[in-house]
Amino acid sequence: MAFKSLQASPVRVYVATALTLLTTFGTPAKAEDGLIAGNAITVTGDTLFIASADATVRLWGLETPAMSLPEGRHSKATMARLLRHCNPIKCEPAGTAPDGTVVARCIDFYGKDLTALMIKAGVGSERLEETRGANSRFPDVWPIYEEAKP
Repeated sequence: MAFKSLQASPVRVYVATALTLLTTFGTPAKAEDGLIAGNAITVTGDTLFIASADATVRLWGLETPAMSLPEGRHSKATMARLLRHCNPIKCEPAGTAPDGTVVARCIDFYGKDLTALMIKAGVGSERLEETRGANSRFPDVWPIYEEAKP
C-alpha cells in the first residue's frame, strides 16, 4: 500500500474540478480589460443577460423582430439554442443604447461572432446605423456579415 497516498479522494477531485471550472468560465472578466464575460441567457433575439457580470447586453449590429411578433419569438428561441451550445461568451462594449443597455460585440466559446451567427440563421438583420456608420467601432467585421447573409 505504498501508493495509497497518490490516490485522489473523490472529494479532492470534485473540489479541484469545481475550482478549475469557476476560474475558467464562471467569473466575469476584470473591469480593467473592458470585457463582459460569462454564461448568458436570452432576453430577446438581440439582447442577452450575463448574470456573473450583472449586465444586460444588446448585440452590436443586430436587429431582430419585436417579441410581440411570431418572428421575434423565433429569433429568441434561435438565440437560446445558440447559447445552449456556445456558453460562456465574451462581449466587448461598443457603447450604450438610449435605454441604458450596453451595446457590445459578442463572441461565443468557439470565437464566432453571435451577430453573424444570427444573421446567417436568417432570424436577424444588420443594424446599418452601427455597422456601416462613420462611427462604427468595429469596421473590421463587415466582411464577416457579408459572408453571413443568407
